[in-house]
This record gives sequence, structure tokens and C-alpha cells, in this order.
Amino acid sequence: MAGASTITIGELIDLDRYPIDQPDSSGYQDAVAAARSDLSSVGCAVVKDLVRPDALQRLGAEIWERKDTTHFSTQVINPYFHFNENPDFPALRYERVCGNGAGRGSR
Repeated sequence: MAGASTITIGELIDLDRYPIDQPDSSGYQDAVAAARSDLSSVGCAVVKDLVRPDALQRLGAEIWERKDTTHFSTQVINPYFHFNENPDFPALRYERVCGNGAGRGSR
């Protein structure tokens, strides 16, 4: 791949907001607690702005460069490839709906 280069975790992830490299820190514990809460309540954890904006552009360029080797679908489905609601899950669970209202993204 022509444009591939090494990127550090700090260039990719906002470590000030989400100190995933410091598992003993209160910031790490807070981020994990928020994700667990969302997973428990709605079945999906939205970690808002985890990836730095400039890293998103870089990742986008890499994806575009590799687009011929990827899967693309225009169907509206959830990450579990379900098309229909599953009544076995509560109404707001991500497994039941295709992302509508899932996750708070409050961080």
C-alpha cells in the first residue's frame, strides 16, 4: 500500500479525553464505566470523538485506497447483520433495532 505509514496510539486516539493507555487513571475508569452503562442500558456504547479528526481523515484515505478489497452494503442493518427487530430484546437494545436511539454518546 503506497500511503501506509506508522501512526502512534496518541495520534489516533484522544488520550486526554480517553486515557486508554492509563488503566489505573480516573479518566480511564470513567470512560469504561460510561461504556458499560450504555452497553447495559441500550446494548451499544458510543464513544464520542474517540478517534482524532485528523486521524479520521487518514483512516478514510486508507479505506478508500483499499475499497476494492472491502465489503460495502447499502442495506440498513445493525452490526450483527440483523434486518428485523428482535422482540427478545428490550425496545432500545441495539440488537433489536438498527441503531435508532442506541447509545448516549454523552462523553
